[in-house]
Amino acid sequence: MNQRQLKTAINSGKVSNLYIFCGEDYFLKNLYVKRIAKTKNATVKRIAIETEEELKEANARALSGSLFEKKPTLFHCLLGFEPKKNTIKPPHFNILILDVESCKKEDEYTVKFEPPKRSEIASFIKGVVSKAKKDISNEAIELLTAAFEGKSTAMLKNTLDEILLLSLNKQKIEADDVKACLKITSNIDIKEIIDLTRKGSLQQITERLDEILSQMPPQLFIHIFSSEITKIIASCYLSDNCLKEHLRVYYPSNYKQLCKRIGKNNLLKLVKSLYEIDKILKSSSEESTETIIKARLMLWAQGF
Repeated sequence: MNQRQLKTAINSGKVSNLYIFCGEDYFLKNLYVKRIAKTKNATVKRIAIETEEELKEANARALSGSLFEKKPTLFHCLLGFEPKKNTIKPPHFNILILDVESCKKEDEYTVKFEPPKRSEIASFIKGVVSKAKKDISNEAIELLTAAFEGKSTAMLKNTLDEILLLSLNKQKIEADDVKACLKITSNIDIKEIIDLTRKGSLQQITERLDEILSQMPPQLFIHIFSSEITKIIASCYLSDNCLKEHLRVYYPSNYKQLCKRIGKNNLLKLVKSLYEIDKILKSSSEESTETIIKARLMLWAQGF
């Protein structure tokens, strides 16, 4: 079964109480988890599963209940391994969804998530833009559809978020907005930037920021950078399950290591600096924005 067949089953009300979701498109899989939960009027509970023993425990929890529960629970289990299917028992009241990146064997419960078709990509783009209360030109839709054909919905959603940010002050997204966003190839390695800043190497941090800011507006850089810092701060306080469920942090150990290295107080000071940068950017000329970002980051580093 693929996601299109699952959609047909959901629309007809023929939803099973056990599914094994296979594929790397976490956004699309989460979308179908929500659809199944809505159809079954269920409460979603996400659980990170690392061992067969933890999986047995989750299966037992899904099998129990119904006497004192008014609504079923959908257990969305994020697995770090492919489960042994003969050990999984379908619940009768609750719903169990096992979420893995790949499946060597498929059976009646397996849903293989495939890259969306062109028409599905176009429909998805229109839906996201409409929710943001904006319009988008047909040329812009065509450019995005061609760019993401055969790729995951998660990648497309991230790009759409960036385009919406780039066109914040515009009512309609045009082809030029899409072209500007698709030209961005420089990844923001949060660990690299923080390490360079902490070392106090003005030349190195300047060169790296120049490379990044030559491809994206300062506002977009601050947005992405702040988002990553927020996840690091959250990892200082939250459990792995909570990070995966609410912040889509699927590899919490990386963020927890950064939290330990930098320290909570220094991270909070950095958030304050980023907030100050954002305020200044909104009232400064474009010529001075890059200098402001570099200066503020270096000033923060002096506090170590």
